[in-house]
Amino acid sequence: MPISISQFETLQHPTDVIIHSLDRSLYQVAVTLDGQSKRLVDKAGRTLRWRSLEEAREALRGMPIATLSLHHVSAYDEMIGHPTKMQSNLLAISLSTEF
Repeated sequence: MPISISQFETLQHPTDVIIHSLDRSLYQVAVTLDGQSKRLVDKAGRTLRWRSLEEAREALRGMPIATLSLHHVSAYDEMIGHPTKMQSNLLAISLSTEF
């Protein structure tokens, strides 16, 4: 279930936020509430997407963020014909919450 950006900004307690790097220049945000990841949407329910990490960070300015991180999963092995690995190749980078 998603969370709207207006609902997110009114949360009483800071929460963990992940900016997902989906492609070379496509970013999407997920907010963690009650142990569940919820994608950030606009008032119409459309998933919010940005063309740069800085645009996504700017949209989060003033939001109740406890931790902020960037996640990227590479498709490199798949692209070059290597077999699927059992472990994740997730790259997770902590970002500053200072804007």
